[in-house]
Amino acid sequence: MITVYFNERGFRIEGSLGEVKRVYDAPESVEYDAMALYEFRWFVFNGVLDQLKDLGGPPSGEELVLYTDSRLVEELKGDVKTDSKFASASRLYYISHDLPRFRRVRVEKCPTTTIRSKLHDSLSDSRP
Repeated sequence: MITVYFNERGFRIEGSLGEVKRVYDAPESVEYDAMALYEFRWFVFNGVLDQLKDLGGPPSGEELVLYTDSRLVEELKGDVKTDSKFASASRLYYISHDLPRFRRVRVEKCPTTTIRSKLHDSLSDSRP
């Protein structure tokens, strides 16, 4: 199983392909603009998908679990539509190119504090 935690602050990937963490410093202009912040979350999500490709193809039958703290959960599941062309294009690419690579993909809500903790812990802290 590959587990991903992400929001506008960055992402963390843990699983059979390895571990990767990216933390972003969003410009103030993004943090105080709701639409820019929303699209920045999609930018981070696209970064997750690119990183998964860079790590190599998932083993046969691999499951992907995505945890985030925003409405992207509902959008990725198709429960909510967006007016953003960038978000719509990102979701379509995800459905067409990324989703089929995995046996199953789950998208779940996760508390911001959990994601923040995952982004601030070093990679070696998460290993048993």
